[in-house]
Amino acid sequence: MEPQKDDDSLIYIVNETDKKERELSSKDVLHFKYFSQDGLVGISPLNSLKDELDIQRAGNKTLFNFFSRGVNSNGILKVNKADLDVESKQAIRKKFEEENGSSNGDNALRTIILDDTMEYKSIEVNTEVLKLVNSNDWTTKQIAKAFGISTDRLGVENQHSSTVQSNLMYIQNTLGHYLMVFTSEFKRKLLRNKKQSFRFNTERLLESDPVNRLETTIKAVQGSLLTVNEGRRKLGLPDMRLLASLNYTYLDNLEKYQNSRRIYDGGKQGKEIDG
Repeated sequence: MEPQKDDDSLIYIVNETDKKERELSSKDVLHFKYFSQDGLVGISPLNSLKDELDIQRAGNKTLFNFFSRGVNSNGILKVNKADLDVESKQAIRKKFEEENGSSNGDNALRTIILDDTMEYKSIEVNTEVLKLVNSNDWTTKQIAKAFGISTDRLGVENQHSSTVQSNLMYIQNTLGHYLMVFTSEFKRKLLRNKKQSFRFNTERLLESDPVNRLETTIKAVQGSLLTVNEGRRKLGLPDMRLLASLNYTYLDNLEKYQNSRRIYDGGKQGKEIDG
């Protein structure tokens, strides 16, 4: 499907399975646009990251060149007054590493002993390169920022102390914008009665554990936001026949109840006087 502008409106060209094209008007297509410059055609949030992605691509190339082409070593062993060929250098390196840095760690951190013909100098790893490697999650953070997603959702870092708090921020700062895009398009093209609306149920994201879910449901029932059976359904329990106290009635029946009590009490007193 390809959207095309037609003056101030939009038409959609659909390629059918038989390779025929079909033209649809805007009212017949649900088109969800998170970003848009004209209200007609959407723009990907990734377009805002073009410069950042170019920078990251160059940084990755720099890291690749450093580790693949650079001369990386932890030390230099210098042999004085010697003209060594390739085989001699490899033999001296192997012997030196066996005596001073064996793979099982037996010689780790022990004193190195050299004769007058040798000099050893350690080389420090470039800390700036290590910082660049450790910050290689920069692209992930930029993408999270463009889509309004918290970094802990992408496993980069945890900014919230609880799952409930994390999910609440996810609904408010991320999902809320996307859900509004869907509901506004649904309402505009699917509902004739403008007083009606759509709403996504996000309760499951706020139910971190069974105990929290039970406490929230009990408070809703006690506050008359839910009936007992509605609360039971929310917990996955079947409906049950309920017992009710006769001391309760609806507010709109209270005046009728008071009037009937007055009539009853007045008639009772009249009979007592006649007797």
